[in-house]
Amino acid sequence: GKLGDGEAKVLRCVCRHWRNVVDHHLETLTPSELQAKVLVLRFPNLKSLQLTHCANIRNRSLHIISRAGLSLQTLTLGDDTRRPWVTNEGLACIATMTSLTSLNL
Repeated sequence: GKLGDGEAKVLRCVCRHWRNVVDHHLETLTPSELQAKVLVLRFPNLKSLQLTHCANIRNRSLHIISRAGLSLQTLTLGDDTRRPWVTNEGLACIATMTSLTSLNL
């Protein structure tokens, strides 16, 4: 049947709560698109970030991720070899991440 207004409101609250709980505890992420500012706020306990299929990786994104205080242990980067967007500047940002134990380029 159709949900009433009150039921729909409760269901939205429950779904939002569970999304927040899952996002907070998520440790591994493989996005197809990177929005660095959203990522660092939404997934504070991220331990592994795999960006091999992420087409929009930029130096600025790596700068944001490296300064966010995440405890990333594994970072995997992929890049378009025809149009590389990550340069030594981006890699220098990653070098400041003391929690990294594995970096895959």
